[in-house]
Amino acid sequence: LDPIEIFRDSARRLEAKKEHLPSDLQPHLEGIRQATDRILLCMRTDPEDVASGERFLARYLSAAHKLVDEHVRLFQEGGGYKNVQEALQSSGALLARLEQACIDEHCDLLRNDTMNFTAEIHVLDTLLKTQGK
Repeated sequence: LDPIEIFRDSARRLEAKKEHLPSDLQPHLEGIRQATDRILLCMRTDPEDVASGERFLARYLSAAHKLVDEHVRLFQEGGGYKNVQEALQSSGALLARLEQACIDEHCDLLRNDTMNFTAEIHVLDTLLKTQGK
């Protein structure tokens, strides 16, 4: 099976769990899925991004699934208890951080593309200047 499709499926299954979360946490699952799609696009179009992208997604998508599943379970079983509410609040904050980590990973994967593109621009600019253009 194609690892890219496995990760895409995992991100979609994660996003589908949003219906079990409070409305203020649902956008984080959407954000994780969207950032995952962008990471996967980088992996598909730049072989240099595959290893890093796979390591990141294998670690953090799995962790996100576990976090959401446990959040839902605790809410259903004891959402009214103070210690459970504190844990739920912490897991909600962690979910937001996971979303940001996915966004940051996408940015990191674009960094080498940006550096290569900037170098190409510089070469073309230098060539034009030597031609008096």
